[in-house]
Amino acid sequence: IHDVRLNLSITTFNRQQYVVPTVQRVLNLVRSSAILRGRVRVLVVDNASNLDLSAVAGDDLTLVRNRNLGGAGGFARGLMHLRTEGWATHVLFMDDDIALETESLVRTVALFGFARDTQLCVHGAMLSEERPWMQFESGSKYLWRSLYPLRALGQEDDLRDRRLALRDARERRFAYSAWWYTA
Repeated sequence: IHDVRLNLSITTFNRQQYVVPTVQRVLNLVRSSAILRGRVRVLVVDNASNLDLSAVAGDDLTLVRNRNLGGAGGFARGLMHLRTEGWATHVLFMDDDIALETESLVRTVALFGFARDTQLCVHGAMLSEERPWMQFESGSKYLWRSLYPLRALGQEDDLRDRRLALRDARERRFAYSAWWYTA
């Protein structure tokens, strides 16, 4: 089994109503779980430099104030910070407004712990909050010569339909995984 130290990297900009509850849920799980405590930390890159996370402060939480360089700039800043810090063996990039099934963190840490492939990447499909049975996307293909090159896989699949759910369960090659849950 591999030593796994997973650091979440969440980028936000003026979305306190989303990011604070997300960070609280994650840290409540981490701090109450013998499996995750000491193995999972949270880094929040605040592109608005106005976020207050003092209510959940601790050694497992880092807040980096950043100028607004957009989502990609915030995630790049997070990765640069984590590389310099040197603690993490794995990074989970995550949106600030994700409705996270916290058990996913336990499964992700376990999967990395037993992985044979050092290049393993884990990504989560995005479901619709308004229609929880509808998959928004499960990765994307990338069409190099297209004006809009990303083509979502599994977009608008009705997962109540057994045929679509079984098709969706098969592992498919994809070129792009968005930030909502990519480790």
